[in-house]
Amino acid sequence: MKKGYITGKGYIVHTAPYVTVVGGVNMDIGGWPSEVPVDRDSNPGAVRMSLGGVGRNIAHNMSLLGLDVRMVTAFGDDLYAQKIAASCGELGIDISQSPVIPEVTDSPIENTQESAQENAETETASQQEAQTETAATGKVEIATEDFEGSSDPENAERKYTYTYQMPTITIEGNEEAQDKIQKDLNAYVETFLDSINNSDFGTVYEGEMSGMTSYEELSFQVIRADDKVISVVWGNEGYNQGAHGWYIQDYRNYYTQTGEKITFDSLGNGFRDKALELVTKKAAEMQATDDCFFPDYEKSIKLVVLDGTENMDTIYQEIYGADIAGTGNGPASPTFSITGDGFVFESGQYVLQPYAVGIIDFEIPASDFGDALAADIFKQNIR
Repeated sequence: MKKGYITGKGYIVHTAPYVTVVGGVNMDIGGWPSEVPVDRDSNPGAVRMSLGGVGRNIAHNMSLLGLDVRMVTAFGDDLYAQKIAASCGELGIDISQSPVIPEVTDSPIENTQESAQENAETETASQQEAQTETAATGKVEIATEDFEGSSDPENAERKYTYTYQMPTITIEGNEEAQDKIQKDLNAYVETFLDSINNSDFGTVYEGEMSGMTSYEELSFQVIRADDKVISVVWGNEGYNQGAHGWYIQDYRNYYTQTGEKITFDSLGNGFRDKALELVTKKAAEMQATDDCFFPDYEKSIKLVVLDGTENMDTIYQEIYGADIAGTGNGPASPTFSITGDGFVFESGQYVLQPYAVGIIDFEIPASDFGDALAADIFKQNIR
């Protein structure tokens, strides 16, 4: 007897056989150095991306065998997920039952609104609950507002995203100091946005890395805020088509009563020299136990003790010589913060140590400075 299918009847449905794969998808990113790698340093090399995930690989191979393949997985809403989904479509893999999961952040953004910019970027703003550091007197408050944006979707030559935090400071009963500090904070954010909008940031180049989107994030954190000192730090993290990304911390310290920036000279005669002495001592102790610095790190200690009044061209010439120091580096950025009981001096990436070591902090109690610290910015029992 011949076997067949009755067609045309609503109560009999013929579905061709198919295979369902339930599993994961991901983008494999592999990198390897061009030569023998140098320990604890950046090494030139190549990076290659390929579609991966056990589930996706099985579905891929079954599709090449001519099978009807359905895949159930979860996709993100990023560029890599779009590449994987497009590949599935080219292979004939049905992913119609696979959801796209939107990005979830630790701090949900509310009251989002879009605004057009001159460079056709889109930017959304949100008002978050205030990030507040309040002294015992309750007179200093600093709140932050989150913003995000991206390149023009119609511009194929540049592709990037960015986020930043905009702080607002309130000093009760002292608008003059408040406005002075706020103006300086505003200027920092404006410089950040200008560096994105008016540069080649996010330029898409041909080659293996061209599919990766550049990004930059500017965060803001309060270290100390009371009736004597306001000490904050900007954190700048990003990636722009290079061998690796970056993370930079930029400090700002102010006298609360006047709004003036805190300099070493204002802290006391001999403060800079004492700071150099103390940082040098701590660095030597670390090198003896961890061997974490460059062999000639001592000559660069000056780059760890900066208050923002220095000219970087002058310092580089003192350290490296006029022939290789370069020009046009401009003023220095402060490399220290002020806590409730002392100072923290930072050695950023490539200053005293290789990139792979990360950022190194030198914590020094206020009491270690002795008579070199004359400014009344700590409790008496600390000094």
